[in-house]
Amino acid sequence: MIIEGTQGFALSLLHGPDYPFVTSRDTTAAGFAMEAGLSPRQIDKIIMVIRTFPIRVGGTSGPFPNEISWEEVRLLSGAPETFPEFTSVTKRLRRVARFDIQAVKVACDYNRPTSLALMGLDRLDYANTGAIEVAKITAGARQFIHDLELSTGVHIEFLGTGFGTFDIADPEVSVPKFR
Repeated sequence: MIIEGTQGFALSLLHGPDYPFVTSRDTTAAGFAMEAGLSPRQIDKIIMVIRTFPIRVGGTSGPFPNEISWEEVRLLSGAPETFPEFTSVTKRLRRVARFDIQAVKVACDYNRPTSLALMGLDRLDYANTGAIEVAKITAGARQFIHDLELSTGVHIEFLGTGFGTFDIADPEVSVPKFR
């Protein structure tokens, strides 16, 4: 069984640091298991998804440390054009921010993931767009991956390299290893 959680840990009603700018539920792995009627002891694997540039809904959705523009993301990645993101229902422009390792470490402490899925390597460097082999990922992105694993102590199982369904590099089958 796969249980997909919603929203980020920092938006948890119980643990979010910016109440009242949180969602109406607990967004931890234990909260998702409980909502599905499972004991946390029945969970074999917790994959925590994180983004190289975290997002939040647009408008007055509360504090968002290190917020930047989508144009800044384009400039940092070297992309030929700006690729902003919009909410799926209301089509509002999402807010975006720089990566925050401290926020990721806190989320790891609460959720105790068995692995991470890192999305947005194409946002770190446009040259990573669509890469499906770690060997094709830029040295800067591989360093980011290495530093993230070192900082969190959590193995990265999946690497997102774009918006396509199959834009995933699998470190387990790709070479060279980045650890």
